[in-house]
Amino acid sequence: MNAFIESETEASGDGVSNLRETPAVDYRAELIDHIPDLRRYARSLAFSHDDADELLQDCLERALSRLHLLREDSNLKSWAFTIMHNIYCNRVRSMRRRPAPVPLDESMSAARVEAHQHASAELTFAIGTLRQLADQQREIIILITIKGISYKEAAERLDLPLGTVMSRLGRARERLRELVGKCNGRPT
Repeated sequence: MNAFIESETEASGDGVSNLRETPAVDYRAELIDHIPDLRRYARSLAFSHDDADELLQDCLERALSRLHLLREDSNLKSWAFTIMHNIYCNRVRSMRRRPAPVPLDESMSAARVEAHQHASAELTFAIGTLRQLADQQREIIILITIKGISYKEAAERLDLPLGTVMSRLGRARERLRELVGKCNGRPT
């Protein structure tokens, strides 16, 4: 069994020579190292641990099945984040076409007891405010403000020009100020 990925094909010169030439096992191990970051990103997108785990699993499955497509000059971590971003966008699009799910038992949702701790209330407020942002704005805020990555890396992960990332971040921050101001009774 050949453990190495072929670097060239005889039939065409269509860029296949840039495919990684080292064993796929090395990249699987590197991908495993990125799982905690991918999980955090999935949880910030999905807002539910179960949905986040499913998103992470789908991302890893797709990345592992397509490792042979990773180019030599590519960043594996950014590539995996891009895969997750694309899977998430596809799910959001498909969910817009479906009707919203209705709980079978309305009394179950009323039986929940809310936490009384101040930190829990602030976290709930922050998550609720983030959910009110447009998907594109929320992704930029999460990547740059919460995860702390650079504008350039965010642009690479989202496959956007740097200026677009900066303008989306500015609009997202302004929208957050408006939302927080409304909740605090301050004029925006």
